[in-house]
Amino acid sequence: MTELKMNFSDGRINHFCRAAAAALSLVLALLVAAPLVSGWILFTNDFAVSLAVADGMLHGEMPLLGPPSHVGGRHLGPAYYWYLATVYALSGKSPFVCTLLLSLLKIAALCVLLYLTSVHLRHKAKVIGVCTIALSACCGFWTLWILRTPWHASSEFVSTTLLLLAFHFVLEKGREAFGWYILAASFCIQMHLAAAPLLAVISAVAVARCLKSNIDELPSKRSVAPAIVLLVLLWLPPLIAELFAPSNISSLLQAHGAENSAPRIGLLGSVDAFSVFAADVLSPQKVHGPEIGDWILLLVLAFGAVLYIKRNRSLDRTFAVSLLAAIFIHVVAIAFVRAPLRDHFWFPILPLLLVLFGLGGGALFELARSHKFPRSSRAVGSLALASAVICLAPGIYTNSVEAFFSGGSLWRYNMWQFETLNHAQELTKIIRSNQVHTPFELKVVGPAPLRQNAYYFFLGPKFFHAMYYQKYFFELSTFNGNIGNETRILIRCGPPLPNEKNTHNAWKTSRGIPLADCESCSSCYVEEQHYDADHGGDL
Repeated sequence: MTELKMNFSDGRINHFCRAAAAALSLVLALLVAAPLVSGWILFTNDFAVSLAVADGMLHGEMPLLGPPSHVGGRHLGPAYYWYLATVYALSGKSPFVCTLLLSLLKIAALCVLLYLTSVHLRHKAKVIGVCTIALSACCGFWTLWILRTPWHASSEFVSTTLLLLAFHFVLEKGREAFGWYILAASFCIQMHLAAAPLLAVISAVAVARCLKSNIDELPSKRSVAPAIVLLVLLWLPPLIAELFAPSNISSLLQAHGAENSAPRIGLLGSVDAFSVFAADVLSPQKVHGPEIGDWILLLVLAFGAVLYIKRNRSLDRTFAVSLLAAIFIHVVAIAFVRAPLRDHFWFPILPLLLVLFGLGGGALFELARSHKFPRSSRAVGSLALASAVICLAPGIYTNSVEAFFSGGSLWRYNMWQFETLNHAQELTKIIRSNQVHTPFELKVVGPAPLRQNAYYFFLGPKFFHAMYYQKYFFELSTFNGNIGNETRILIRCGPPLPNEKNTHNAWKTSRGIPLADCESCSSCYVEEQHYDADHGGDL
C-alpha cells in the first residue's frame, strides 16, 4: 500500500513538472517574441553589413572569409554567411522576418540543450533538469538577450549547441559520429573565433573517445560522404583567401597580441568577469549587476553540478566533466587575450552553463527524493531546490515587465530607440520621399554614431559601398563604388553634441527634411547639406 501511494505521489510530481516545463516554454517564447513584434529589433552596423553580404550571395557573390573581427582581420570562414543567407532567403529578404527566424533557430537550439540535459538525467530528474534550464532562460538577462538579438555574436549560441550535440553522439557512438563532429566543430570555429578555447578541450575528449573505440565502430562510407563534402565546402574558400590574398590568420594573431590593443585582464580579472557573467545568466537585467540572491543561486547550482559528477555513470560523468573543463580552459584563455569586447568570448560558454545548471538541478532533485540518502542529505537537497526556485522566480516578473511594458528596451542599451529596425526604416523612407540628391554621404551624430550601415542597407545596393566595414570584403563586388563628397545627409538623434556647431560651419544646410512621419522617436532631425570649401574640415 505504501509503495502504491509513493508511486501515485511520484506520478503527480512528474505530471506537475511536465506541466511546469510546458508553461515555462510558453512564457519563454512570449518573452522573446513580444519585444521583436513590438518593434525593438536591434539593427546596427554588424547585422546590416551581414545582410548586405547575404543579399550579395543571393545574387551570385561568394565570401571567402567570415565577418570582420573587432580587433582586426576576419573570422576564419564563411559559415556564418551561409547560415544567414539561407535564413534571409527563406524570409523573402525581409529583415524583420529574418530576425524572427534567427530567434526561432536559437529557441530550437535551446530545445536541443533541453534534450541533452534530459538524456543525461534519470527519468525522475529529467523534467526537473529541463525546468531548471527553462526557468534560467526566462529569468536570466543574457539568454533572453541572445535569443532576441540578430547580432552576429549571438549566433554562437547555435553553433556551440550543435557542437555539444555532436559531442554527445561521439561519446555514445565513438568513431561512427566523429565525421559529423568535425563538421560541427568547423561550423563552430568559423562562426566565431571566441569558441576556440572550449572547442580545443571538447575536441581532445572526442578524439580520446574515438581512439578507445573498437574497429567495428568505423562509420560507413555512405554516412561519412556528406560530412566530407560539407567540410570541403566550408574550408575551401578560406584556403583560397589564405593563398591568394594577404594572410587573414596572421592578421588575427597579430591583432589579438598587439600591444596597442585592449590590455589583458589577467587570471583574477577573467575569473571575476566569468562569475559576473554566470550570475547574469541566472538574473534579470539589473543596473548594479548581480545581487546576493543571484550569487546564492549560482553556488547552489554549482553544488548540484558537482553532486551530479560524483554520483553518475561513466558516460554522463565524462560529458559533465568535459563541459566543466572546457569552461575552465576558456576562462584561463580569456585572461591572456587582448580584446576590446570580451562579451563575445563569454557567449560560446552559455550553452555549456545552461546544461550544467540543468544537470545540477536534476541532481539536487535526486538528492531530495532518493531514500538512499540520509534524511539530513534529503533536507539539504530540498532546501537547495527551494532556494533556487525562490531566487529564480522573481526574474520572470522583472523580464515580463521589461518585455511587455517597456518594449524590450534593456537598460544596458539605452540608445536602442535609435538602433532599431523600425527607426532605420522610417528615417530611410523619409529621406527617399523627399527626393534627396545623389550621390551623398550619411553622417550620423548622437548616440551610437556608427549605425549608418542600417540606413545604407535600406537605401539599396548602390549605397552598400559606403558601409562601415566594407574595406574588409576585398572579394565582393557588392561593396565596390565611391562615396559622394559634395552632398551629405546629416542625421542627428538625441540631444545636440558640443561639436555640432563646427559641423554646421563646414557644411551648409540646404534644407531640413521634415520628420513628422517618424514614429520611433521625437528627438531626431535630418538635414541635406552641401560642403563649404571656405571652411573645410569635417566632424
